[in-house]
Amino acid sequence: MSNKKRQSILAQLLKLAKSEEDVKHIDFEFLLMLAKELGVEHKDLKTLFEDYIALFPPRIAQESIIQLQRLIVILRHENKLSESDKTYIHTMGLKLGIHSEAVERVINLIMVKQGYVPKEELIQLLNTYNN
Repeated sequence: MSNKKRQSILAQLLKLAKSEEDVKHIDFEFLLMLAKELGVEHKDLKTLFEDYIALFPPRIAQESIIQLQRLIVILRHENKLSESDKTYIHTMGLKLGIHSEAVERVINLIMVKQGYVPKEELIQLLNTYNN
């Protein structure tokens, strides 16, 4: 995965985390952990707070659903979903090429399961709407 794609994932998560005016400590810790996993340095993560990084949707549908899950997982830390968050997730889901009903089902599934949904289950859900 290119550095721009990694930064794109983090930028979208940052935008979502910042939608509640300030980034909570637990959100920032989650983003730091994800940045480390993606190989993005701490200084680059700080830069993403201020810079706009364009979305680079994955070319493979299964990767899109995983990126959507990453966007939603940050909400698990807050245990709530505001209307603006939900609207943003739906917008990003559409940009990722995911059917709007599939986006809604993924949101509900992740909220019910407290963030943990196996990759295979997400892909099966995606395939339901793509066939």
